[in-house]
Amino acid sequence: MIDKIVASVADAVVDVQDGATVMIGGFGTAGLPNELTEALLAQGAKGLTIINNNAGNGDHGLAALLAAGRARLVANARPLARVLGTVLWLGVVSGMIVRLVIVAFVPDPTAQVASPQGSDKSSGKAAGTGPKLDCLTPAALATLNHLPAGTMMAAIDLSPALLVHSHQRAVAGPYHRNGAAIAGVMNAFAGTEAAAHDFIRAHHTDYVLICPSLTEHEIYQKRAPSGFQQQLLAGKAPAWLVPLPSLPAYRLFRVK
Repeated sequence: MIDKIVASVADAVVDVQDGATVMIGGFGTAGLPNELTEALLAQGAKGLTIINNNAGNGDHGLAALLAAGRARLVANARPLARVLGTVLWLGVVSGMIVRLVIVAFVPDPTAQVASPQGSDKSSGKAAGTGPKLDCLTPAALATLNHLPAGTMMAAIDLSPALLVHSHQRAVAGPYHRNGAAIAGVMNAFAGTEAAAHDFIRAHHTDYVLICPSLTEHEIYQKRAPSGFQQQLLAGKAPAWLVPLPSLPAYRLFRVK
């Protein structure tokens, strides 16, 4: 995951030039990045080509940008969606059904066997010093099913696969209406123990799950080398967390 955090919404749009093509997310008013769109309006770029589901609502956000005459062209997906929506939806649903059948009935040849905390019997190396293991594979995620089902604070990028391939739940995932929880997970991993404790308690979390090989966790490491995540990986778990036996791809902690 690329670190795209900037200091302000103004900094986020500062490089948008006249005549640029801008794709703006959202479905109607749901998920529309209003603050970024308002920042683009204040930034002054003109002659823009706007790609969006519709042409804005009310008098703010995208609607304000268009009313100010800043767009040269609006590429609107909604009319096409009305014509092709049923066909596309059927295609998506059928694809999901096929994937679920594959996940349920086709064995994964890359299945890993859990090893005791801090060891790797096959190589004699300490855990975490061997080759990186893909924590997004169904086989790796299935190893979490030996734990009682609960809510896990895990990487944002890991959560969708966690929900599909295990019986565990996740505090947050990469969904546009889940912004507060997404920010909370990021701040908990990269912040202080006290901040992580408050967030974990507030979300009734049962486990903390870390996949050290995941790019998202590498970003937390770079951003906060002495933050909560790195304290856990260094073996300095607070008293309210219980380290659990490690799995090939993960470090696990149970919340007391």
